[in-house]
Amino acid sequence: MDQEEIKWESEPEQKKKPKPKPAPKTKPTAKPAQKTTKASAAPKKIRKTPAMLPARPTQLEYLRNLLDKLGIEETAVAEEINKPLDELNQGQAGRLLSEYTRQWTAYRKAHPPGTLGIADNQGKRAFLPEGIDRFEYEYLEARQEAGDVLIFTLFDGSVKHGRILGFTPYHITIQEENGDETTIQRLALACYTRAAGEDTAETEAAA
Repeated sequence: MDQEEIKWESEPEQKKKPKPKPAPKTKPTAKPAQKTTKASAAPKKIRKTPAMLPARPTQLEYLRNLLDKLGIEETAVAEEINKPLDELNQGQAGRLLSEYTRQWTAYRKAHPPGTLGIADNQGKRAFLPEGIDRFEYEYLEARQEAGDVLIFTLFDGSVKHGRILGFTPYHITIQEENGDETTIQRLALACYTRAAGEDTAETEAAA
């Protein structure tokens, strides 16, 4: 028998060693909370928000302008809020601005720009030559309703006499004394005058 075969038969069979079981996981123990006394706790700083800061000068200026337009005395507002306006913070000033802005908006809707008899509410005059503002509109409307004869002088030197039948920002239609209807372009109109026979002569520049 060969020696290698003898050696193989004589060697005992090696058994596999079992793997060791993993150690059980343990939960970490929580550290006991350290007790702090009130004396050791640091005081919290209170941060001022923008609403707590003093009112801006622009806020106070705009607020006073609104009160002036509405005809409200500043002293009356100060008594209502129990402090002068100069001591308001930004939040308080903002709330007052919102309130009086709503009042001013409602007032403007009830009194359109150019309403006659309303102080500081006459509106802006027309910028363009063919424009017509509320004052001129009401004047022409009154002349039309009264049936007054007006004298219209054009830039070319010609003159037209007649009563107003209708008008727009761009032209005025009149009925002349002979019954003809004539439309006058406002760009060509230098001025118009109420005839001397119609009470007192009045002249209104149209351009």
